[in-house]
Amino acid sequence: MESAAVIKANDTHLGSAQGEVVKPLKIRFAFKALAFCASVVTLSWFFEGTRMIKDGPTVEGMCTLIGGTVLTLALLGLMGFFIYCEERSKGLRTRNIALFDKWYVQLASQSKDKGDNTNRG
Repeated sequence: MESAAVIKANDTHLGSAQGEVVKPLKIRFAFKALAFCASVVTLSWFFEGTRMIKDGPTVEGMCTLIGGTVLTLALLGLMGFFIYCEERSKGLRTRNIALFDKWYVQLASQSKDKGDNTNRG
């Protein structure tokens, strides 16, 4: 009974929200690299903000710390979504994440509507 649930969860062709057929979504390496580089920069803002506040609390230090923290967490979430897309495309997904499923179905249906021009060399 449990293996049937895993097989159903790993079905890459069914959109969980609408029950529609969607094509597996591929994320370009350039987007992955850009998200990684941006997360490194925002993480450095977090550390810079921490250093500025340690020297003396200022508005600039607080803004740098809060901005670096929020943006780093958002970019880590985005990279998590990229990993989720890869796992779902391979059929290895064993857990449903409602937000990621919704994004996945929307992005996959948009790429299908564009006529799949994204894979041209």
